[in-house]
Amino acid sequence: MKTKKEILKTARKLFNEYGYANTSMRDISNALNMTVGNLTYHFKKKHDIFFALMNEIELAEPQALAVSLLDFHKLMAELLEGMVKNRFFFSDFKLFAMIEGSVSPLVKNEKFLQLAVKQLSNLQTEGFFNDFNESRMISTMRICLLAHLAWISDNPDSNDQKNFLCDHWQLLMPYFTEKGWQCYQQEIEPLLR
Repeated sequence: MKTKKEILKTARKLFNEYGYANTSMRDISNALNMTVGNLTYHFKKKHDIFFALMNEIELAEPQALAVSLLDFHKLMAELLEGMVKNRFFFSDFKLFAMIEGSVSPLVKNEKFLQLAVKQLSNLQTEGFFNDFNESRMISTMRICLLAHLAWISDNPDSNDQKNFLCDHWQLLMPYFTEKGWQCYQQEIEPLLR
C-alpha cells in the first residue's frame, strides 16, 4: 500500500515535470502503480493533493535577525531551494489564487518583502550596508522576486542556483560598506565558486 507521503512525492514530481493543469489523478495513480480508487481513498481530488503539498512549504520566518551576510545568504538559498522543489507552483500564476489563507504567508510577495527588508535593515544596523533606505531595499527585493519567478520556469540546476545567488549579491553590492565587502569576500564568495 502506498502512503500519503509517496503519493505527494510522486504528484510533486509529475506537477513539476508536466504542470499542475496537465497532470491528472490517473497520471498520478499510474505512476504509483495503484488504482484511481485507491488514490482517491487518500486524496479525494487533485485539489486535495495540491493543498497537502502547499501545506508542506515551510518558509518559516527566521527566529533571529541576520547578523552577517552569511545569514542572509542562507535565507535566500533556502528560499530558492523551496522554489525549485515546488517549481510547478511558482511557474503557474493561476495557482497563486488557490492558496489564499491556506499556506505559509511567506509564500506571498508582501510577507517576503517585509521579511527581507527587516533582515536587510538589521544588516545595515550591523554595519554591512550604507545608504540603503527602506524604499531601495523594497525595490531591490521586488526585482529579486520577479527574477525568481522567471528563473524558476527554466528548471534550474544547482549551478544555476549559485549563479542566481551571485546575481542577488550584485544587486546588493552598491550598498556595501567596507565591512560588507570584507564579509562578502571572506564568507560569501567561497560559497559561490
